[in-house]
Amino acid sequence: MKPEFSDFEWFFVTDFSESVGYGHLRRCEILAKKLESLGGKVTFLFRNPELTHSKFEYRYIPTSSDLKHLGQNNRILIVDDHGFNRQYLNALDPFCLVVGLDELGEMRKEFDLHFVSTLLGVSAREQRIGKCQEWIGIKWFVFDDEEEKPLVLEPGKVPVSFGGSDPFGLTEILLPYLVSLPVDVNRFLIFLGPGFSLDRQTALKSLYPMFDFRAGVTDLRPYFRGSDFVIASGGITAYEVLKCGSVPLLIAQHEEQAQVIKELSDKGLAVNLGIQDNFYKMCLKEHIFMQNHDAMRVEFQRRFSQYEAGQGAYAILRQVLEHAKHRSVS
Repeated sequence: MKPEFSDFEWFFVTDFSESVGYGHLRRCEILAKKLESLGGKVTFLFRNPELTHSKFEYRYIPTSSDLKHLGQNNRILIVDDHGFNRQYLNALDPFCLVVGLDELGEMRKEFDLHFVSTLLGVSAREQRIGKCQEWIGIKWFVFDDEEEKPLVLEPGKVPVSFGGSDPFGLTEILLPYLVSLPVDVNRFLIFLGPGFSLDRQTALKSLYPMFDFRAGVTDLRPYFRGSDFVIASGGITAYEVLKCGSVPLLIAQHEEQAQVIKELSDKGLAVNLGIQDNFYKMCLKEHIFMQNHDAMRVEFQRRFSQYEAGQGAYAILRQVLEHAKHRSVS
């Protein structure tokens, strides 16, 4: 009988949370939700004992020895955790299939499978690195395919989001510039993600009472759809903006992200606004005062559609299942 998703136990190991690396946690949740809908049994594994999960079963693995109970047939471990090191890997039985997501350190050579959706290029390709089979490109980006929620964006609003916690302070860098422009700043919808502390939120709202702040919003898609453009950084948000039919204007948080943004820009999938406090102010100003973005949005979507983006969750899980099936048979 052909093995299916329910024939395997699926584990996600991550130390990201709503406060740090929220996009990574959300990617794992989307995959886990899809797995459960397909009959798979899902458990989250946290190295940090302070983390919990309200939607899925979870366990703690504070040491590598806590992984030994997973080392049996029909076990699949999906790793989205930069702290997952060789000690943890060596604690697993060789029959446990290990899958990495967007991990570009040396560990990726030790995984069985690896999917890189944002860091090694946009176009789809496949390669082998060490023992690992690797798939690259937007095709493997994990979007939430649940039914679209109603549009909630008010006409003329411009969403601004730098991730769940904005660790490099792009929000604090951008707002003074927006205030300096001859424009109604209430037009900008400033999202303060789940990782913004209450003190940080209070300080921003006190310094800039003229802005429209929204705190703790975990699904920004209803705000992205219908917007002329979105000001964001080069992480997961950039791809969600494209998927929602808008134009991403991207400021990089760090050099690695700057390379991703450059490629997106070179392929006509983003407007490159530079990095941190050296962002290209005149370029941003030009787009803020542009009268009509319709033609630009249409062209961006035409280009984006060429990359088969949008099936990442099921595509990844199906690919993993096929490899797990062959391993269990052999």
